[in-house]
Amino acid sequence: MRLTEAERKGLMGKLTEKSCYKVVSNSGIIPKENLDRLYRESEVSQASFSDLLIHSGLVKEGDLLELYAKSADSSVIDLKNYQTDSAALAKVPAKFAWYYKCLPIKIQGKKITIAVSNILDVHTVDEIRFGLGFD
Repeated sequence: MRLTEAERKGLMGKLTEKSCYKVVSNSGIIPKENLDRLYRESEVSQASFSDLLIHSGLVKEGDLLELYAKSADSSVIDLKNYQTDSAALAKVPAKFAWYYKCLPIKIQGKKITIAVSNILDVHTVDEIRFGLGFD
């Protein structure tokens, strides 16, 4: 059976939401009953688990991003204050960057550094890596 693009994105979204829940739950920064309530709400609403966490006031966006980045052995950068490398931008077609919601920021040999909208979406990060042919 082959999934449509919409079905694949829906499935990947659910897996990413579960990953977000696990990272926050394992951190212990928010009581489990609050996490469970917000996770259940995210399953039946259009809002993401992360958005619900932030809007509930239980965690600040910056703290949540730091938590996600740490769990992925990565870091958070402020793109407003970051100078992108024109060579990196030239290596990634605009349609590719738009589709995957990523921004190439630095290139060094066979390694490209890319800012992504959701570091915990491992499937998309792998697709980006494979699609670009970089480490």
